[in-house]
Amino acid sequence: HQYCLAHLLRNLQGLAEHPGTTLDEAQKLGEIHEAIQSLFIDKHRMERGEISTGTWRQYGYHGWQFIEDLVTDLLESNPGKKVGRALRKIQKGWKHFKTYLRQPDYPMTNNPAEEALRSLVIARKLCFGSRSDYGRAWRAEIQSCVETLHRQGRSVIDFVAEAIRAHRHGNPSPNICNL
Repeated sequence: HQYCLAHLLRNLQGLAEHPGTTLDEAQKLGEIHEAIQSLFIDKHRMERGEISTGTWRQYGYHGWQFIEDLVTDLLESNPGKKVGRALRKIQKGWKHFKTYLRQPDYPMTNNPAEEALRSLVIARKLCFGSRSDYGRAWRAEIQSCVETLHRQGRSVIDFVAEAIRAHRHGNPSPNICNL
């Protein structure tokens, strides 16, 4: 598992802007937000070759220790119910936030996965989804097939035409795997 740091940033910002959050809590949440932003900055520096992977990891682990200390301090200050619950939930997933440090080629966000689902979500919202289990399963399988073909750089129309041709002639369906 890996948790998306961009989502964590968004959630911290929303929590800081919540009407039930005190000014002191919002300031401390802002410090946590800035510390996470610095993790992104260091990752980009490593990708540009400005710092080594080892240095980047060292900065990352030190950064996470600082963030953990900030969260612990905020929890010890008896925050409001909403802030406390959110921070305890974050604490439970520390190792999932740090996954990218073990593998430098792992992204810090799940943006590619979300981009792959975006067209499906938009289509579902525009046509109000499907009313049957069969329809939902069909849409999920078709979307998976379309996304796979796009990522392989293959034509969706050509694949569908080949599948129809194979079905009409009683041949096996074409393989979506690009072997």
